Amino acid sequence: MLTISRREQPAGDRWIRSNCWAIAFSIFLGAGSTRSAAELAWKWGPVLPIDKTCRATAAVGQSVVTVGGTRWEPRAEGAKVKQWLSAAWALDLNRMKWRSLPDYPVPAGYAFAAGINGRI
Repeated sequence: MLTISRREQPAGDRWIRSNCWAIAFSIFLGAGSTRSAAELAWKWGPVLPIDKTCRATAAVGQSVVTVGGTRWEPRAEGAKVKQWLSAAWALDLNRMKWRSLPDYPVPAGYAFAAGINGRI
């Protein structure tokens, strides 16, 4: 059975931050595997240090890289405004630690990414 390090389910914004990466990470570990989906064990891993959703995520070598995304910024009058991000992060799959990468040149939300030959 394929397992990913155990972590309690995050609550609120922490759940949102980790949701997309957990899915991408699990798919990455199962890619090319002869195991069936029923044999995969879904577990929580390290939470992304910045709250963002709708980002592009791809497996690149021994890392999962996430680029761009969106988040809601509260305003003084109580309204929220969507903010488009250019932040990039990589999860080292050997150490299970996130590290900041140089920002993507432009803000990008609802994007798609693929890792090919060690590049995103």
